[in-house]
Amino acid sequence: MNPSLKRLAIFLVVAGCTILLAIYLQTYLYRVMDSNDRRFVSMMSVLEDKKQDNVLLFGDSRGVLGVNTKVVRSHAGIDVPMYNLANFSQSLYQSSYFYGMIEKNTRMVVQCTSPEFFATDEPHLMPEVKAIPMYLSGYRVNEQTRKLIPDYNRFFDKPALDGYFECREYFRNYITTAIRPIFDNERYDQSLMMDKFFPHIYIDQKSPNYPVQQTGCKKYQPAKYPKTQIEFLKKTKAYFDAKGIEYVIILMPINPDDCNDHQLASAKTKEMVTRETGIRVIDLTSLLPVTDFYDAVHANHHGAEVLSKTLGDSLKRK
Repeated sequence: MNPSLKRLAIFLVVAGCTILLAIYLQTYLYRVMDSNDRRFVSMMSVLEDKKQDNVLLFGDSRGVLGVNTKVVRSHAGIDVPMYNLANFSQSLYQSSYFYGMIEKNTRMVVQCTSPEFFATDEPHLMPEVKAIPMYLSGYRVNEQTRKLIPDYNRFFDKPALDGYFECREYFRNYITTAIRPIFDNERYDQSLMMDKFFPHIYIDQKSPNYPVQQTGCKKYQPAKYPKTQIEFLKKTKAYFDAKGIEYVIILMPINPDDCNDHQLASAKTKEMVTRETGIRVIDLTSLLPVTDFYDAVHANHHGAEVLSKTLGDSLKRK
């Protein structure tokens, strides 16, 4: 073989192997590099453990920063571990992708959300940008999830090579997380992101960016019957009932500085969801004063303590 062609062939083989290795290393990098979405690793470890009975809590950042499941467990009189599987920007729809992994060793599923989720009819969609970190954590759609969510995001069906290649853009997330402390004026402990019980990363009681600008109460006002959400929740209740698992929805606290006139809308939302689905709904939207909020949406440490105790007491009462 011509020496030049031989060198080119060697280069192409080495380059190809390097690229292939880098693609497959993504799942390892995801597990060791700091990022907001690395919580999926902790979540998957809990969901894959079928040996121990538990209670699971899902939700978005309101649940991440607002609920200490050890406190909830104590006040509710729960005699098994209760895990906080909430994650940033994890809506009820995204949380539902994990429902298919839940078996009879789970006694109760607590789903935190906002009345805003029920203000209008929303299709059950999972943006690919949200699917990527789940895919990197090892999550794949199983048969139970396919039945529960027929229109699931087909990204999860990708073979490993194709899927990990599509995940390459996630490298930017590692860079953003690494440089965030340099530019951010908020104090936080990134290591708490992986906590399975109370992943409240912020150190201060109030964000340095407070006060917040009110966005108004319109987003909480029912504008259109949430047919898709209601039909999905009926299906979800039947799914968990068949497994002997109680499913509870929590309407999370609303900051009075953001909206101080939501009580009627929240009450209507609770009544409607309970009536239409038969699911127990606990309304905590008016629980916390302004002083118990870290920012426009999230509870601070004191607010989380109050919220967790009240949630535990509410779960205990039938």
